[in-house]
Amino acid sequence: MEICKILIENGAELMALNADGNMPYDICDDERTLSYIETQMDLSGITQEMIDKTRTQVENQMLFDLRKLVKKSLSSSRSIDDILSYRNDEGATPLHIASANSYQTVVQYLLEQHVSLNLQDADGWTPLHAAAFWCLHSILSKRFLKAIKIKLFFSSSIN
Repeated sequence: MEICKILIENGAELMALNADGNMPYDICDDERTLSYIETQMDLSGITQEMIDKTRTQVENQMLFDLRKLVKKSLSSSRSIDDILSYRNDEGATPLHIASANSYQTVVQYLLEQHVSLNLQDADGWTPLHAAAFWCLHSILSKRFLKAIKIKLFFSSSIN
């Protein structure tokens, strides 16, 4: 509690997100400290709308960047799938990242663009593996699974 007070008194960001998308009040397990954090949030004028906007900021930026990338590369000879399935240093594609972080709008956008669903990262995981590992039921939806079945059907019927 004392450390929390010192941090807040010295300008600690009450709506800061950690790598898992949690804010301080999400991970506080001490009732007294949690009450203090919530009171400070209230005194600072933090609303649920502000919290929701902060939580979706990274997802919205990713979606914006992907759409911009597609528009920018329309004159390219590369396919949309190739453009949207670029890999980072760990071999993860945007679909891996969106699936692992439960970015539903990004996953939906990528599925609508017909990106490759079975690309593996450096650990051999597909985007579906990531969603399953993190128990992200919203990503493991009928839509995602349906898209995989359709891709599997078409790829097996071509062979």
